[in-house]
Amino acid sequence: MVEQGHFGALCCWCINVTTSPCSLVAQDAPEFPHSHQNRSRESYLSTTFEVYPQSRGVPSFNELIELATIRLSEQLRRRGINAEPKLQALVLRASSNEKVAIALDGPMTWEEDKYAWLCVSGVPGGTDVTYQPVREIDRRNWRHIFKSNTLAKAEESRIESCLDVGYFCTFRRSAGQPAIINFAYGIIAASLAELTDGIIYSDDSAWDDERFPAAAAGFYEWFFDPESTSDNNRANWARTCLAMIANDPGLQEASAPPPARQI
Repeated sequence: MVEQGHFGALCCWCINVTTSPCSLVAQDAPEFPHSHQNRSRESYLSTTFEVYPQSRGVPSFNELIELATIRLSEQLRRRGINAEPKLQALVLRASSNEKVAIALDGPMTWEEDKYAWLCVSGVPGGTDVTYQPVREIDRRNWRHIFKSNTLAKAEESRIESCLDVGYFCTFRRSAGQPAIINFAYGIIAASLAELTDGIIYSDDSAWDDERFPAAAAGFYEWFFDPESTSDNNRANWARTCLAMIANDPGLQEASAPPPARQI
């Protein structure tokens, strides 16, 4: 972990952890989803998870992607799906979409004239992430949340510590994403919270609003679990997405063991 650095106004990433541990030259950009057979039919608009770190150390790209890859496979197995999706990252110049190199073992920081897109290998679509400084308006918003949200009130001291760190990250899922992205973006957000001893918050129906704020350990237990939500539409959406993931031959091929070597 490294000490907190300066964050650009906009960021998102997709990192292939099988490349060199020192740097990454972005690969060809993934297709953005216009039509895809593995897309969920649920039409929730953009939904987000905010992550407020408590530790002042900023994780490296490698740390986050490696943990998120492990947690994603673990959470799929808990739901009876034997797949190991590979996370990838692109970092591009906003003005030209030119691919640029990033240091995977350095902190997750980059200039404002670049952006990144976090995705799953072989799957169109992805999630974008913004890093934002904590402003006075954010602190005022939390003071309102403390008054109306009993979970937040119980964690007020911890949340204030998170706000004092000075930044938070917003993971956004746009409508029409493939099923694996609908699931993965929450697990990646929780992985960042786990790495930084932070909290996750959402009030836009990314999952049950009444469960937030949440720590990573609790989030893993109930996120995308159809039996853990009282919202029938959300439960059916999660079941549909999980069935699509389980039946996606591309994801199954990615997790298959290599063939035996012929002698």
